[in-house]
Amino acid sequence: MIQHPVAGTVLITALKSWRYIAALSAAAVIVGLCLVVSSGKGSFLFAMAMGGGLFAQYYCWRMWMDCRLFALLYRHPEREAEFDAALGLFWGRKAIPDVGMEVRWRGARRLLFSAAAGVATQWILTLMALVVAG
Repeated sequence: MIQHPVAGTVLITALKSWRYIAALSAAAVIVGLCLVVSSGKGSFLFAMAMGGGLFAQYYCWRMWMDCRLFALLYRHPEREAEFDAALGLFWGRKAIPDVGMEVRWRGARRLLFSAAAGVATQWILTLMALVVAG
């Protein structure tokens, strides 16, 4: 089932939500910068929020990359071994034999949830900084 091209389209569509997560993160940065510039208060919380934003942006980049890699893998499923070897070569690691799509899907879900957790943390800290500055 997960091997079917429709399943691949579903996964890639979900991973494309990196755009919205990145935009929400950028909005929190803008709000936080306005806060720090206008009041000078809440700088520590804003710095913590920026850490959450960097965390979220890293995972957005990983989701962006996975979108393209999964598209390639679903286009050429018979080349899974070469795909794994190329990734291993690029990242300087040995290729993991027989990873399987279920494991890849779990990893993609973990990326999505990590990015969402990062932006949620960023917004919570940004809102706390607004309360402290207010």
